[in-house]
Amino acid sequence: MQFSKKCPKCGMARPNTAESCDCGYTWATDTDRMAESTSAMRDQPAALEVDESELRPENTRRTPIAGIAIFIALAVLSLLAWLGRYQYSTLTVNNVTAPMRVNRFTGRTEYFLGGRWYPDRTYWRQLDLAEIANVKIEGLPGHDSLFLGSITNDNDPRGPTVMEAVFEVVGDGYVGTPGKDFRQVSFKRKLTIPVIVPPGSSANFEVPLPEAEGLPPADLKVSTIAVLGVEHE
Repeated sequence: MQFSKKCPKCGMARPNTAESCDCGYTWATDTDRMAESTSAMRDQPAALEVDESELRPENTRRTPIAGIAIFIALAVLSLLAWLGRYQYSTLTVNNVTAPMRVNRFTGRTEYFLGGRWYPDRTYWRQLDLAEIANVKIEGLPGHDSLFLGSITNDNDPRGPTVMEAVFEVVGDGYVGTPGKDFRQVSFKRKLTIPVIVPPGSSANFEVPLPEAEGLPPADLKVSTIAVLGVEHE
């Protein structure tokens, strides 16, 4: 018996006329299967050429839109928080009503006076000697027992705004008509004046001072004791 072919499955030699092997391999049927498998593998690369965009998840394509929406929402919330950072009310002192606002985040209280917002005295500070030297306080006796004064702030434009001045008025002289009610007047008064004087400006004030009525201006002396201010913004 001549053997002319070898079983590709088990390796045994079989006659050329054999259509099947003892291991179960069938030449006609399995050869066709192998040919079909080889053809399918040869055609596989073409079948794998697909659009990469079809393999991307849907949520990946929506990411830019979602990011923009989140950004807009955060921007709106930040704007609302910024606009609502103050709680507004009013404050009345000596029959003068001024708008007042309190920062909800910091607790800082401010009053609207003279066309701008100023912090309350919690944030004031005492000016140093160099700054006080640039604050001039003057005054003279006026009518109806009033002392008419002025405060000038000659500090640098970015220097402090004067919020309160404490000074002393000393009077020593004579008033009245000689031979009638002519008399000597001597006094010393400490005065505290709330004012708002930004750098490079001045403000006038008047305060009751009956002791100085009729006293010549030359017999009055004004001495600065302390000046409180706030940083100019």
